[in-house]
Amino acid sequence: MVPPCTAAAAPVIIPLDGENDLFTQGFEYLGGGGTSTFQGGMLTIDGPEEWMLYSPTPSKWWDEVLPEKGWWIEVRLRIDDADPDCLTGNGPGLWIHDRGKFILILFTLDHVAGATTGARAPFDTSEFHVYRVEDYGDGTRRLLVDGVQLLDLSGDIVVFGTEALGFGDLGGCLHSHVVWDYFAYDTFAPGAEDGDVDGDGVPNAEDDCFEIPDPEQLDTDGDGRGDVCDPCPLAPRAMATAMASATTMTAHPTTRTAPASPVRALSRSRGASTTARTRSTAARSTARPRPNRRPRSTIPALP
Repeated sequence: MVPPCTAAAAPVIIPLDGENDLFTQGFEYLGGGGTSTFQGGMLTIDGPEEWMLYSPTPSKWWDEVLPEKGWWIEVRLRIDDADPDCLTGNGPGLWIHDRGKFILILFTLDHVAGATTGARAPFDTSEFHVYRVEDYGDGTRRLLVDGVQLLDLSGDIVVFGTEALGFGDLGGCLHSHVVWDYFAYDTFAPGAEDGDVDGDGVPNAEDDCFEIPDPEQLDTDGDGRGDVCDPCPLAPRAMATAMASATTMTAHPTTRTAPASPVRALSRSRGASTTARTRSTAARSTARPRPNRRPRSTIPALP
């Protein structure tokens, strides 16, 4: 196992072309009787299927995330089917834990909810949209859709859940069909990329080792991690971030403007389709042992 290491201040962007895109970033598959199909550069999940990045799996998220530092998570998806009851349990959505709090975002065909915050809003999810959860490290949190705020997720969160970062149909909604285009995240609050945490004169977004002074920016193996914080400075890490990008936002909550998505620059021209890779729970459990399902929190029903 590669030791934890401070990485460059660049987002992790996971195109969902195949299951290895997730496995190489530390995600585990948890099947519940549904299917996951990789086709045309996207992942279609039917029924209870989850992809989870558990603590303390070596990864940018668990190596670096701190509640007081802030973070953001962005996905592009389309809901084709999801029962209204999905909002009262763990249906299609995002499972986000940052070691200090747990946020659960849930989707139906006509609503989006922050189940652990009580926030909820009507919204047509039947077309592709970019959903972005932002945490500024000061108690301010929000959910944006296509760059426009839909939910205010700020305030205290008293519900606790498993330390994991993940997505899918999270086990409580048997009738769902969701198409996921990509999954991306960063462990800096939006706008913090222009800072200089280690004071070495290199902005966080460009620094190959942003928490340890490294003005020379030496990176012998070219894997995006500076030699001073790379446990293997002579050999590239398989999980090194390959794409450096950054978002910029104004710093004050009342004057924030929607940033350009760091992943919208990714080319969507992946071809009309690729060979579908659908594997049932039984098939997956044969090819890759299923981890034990971790205990979940009890999510209160929304009003």
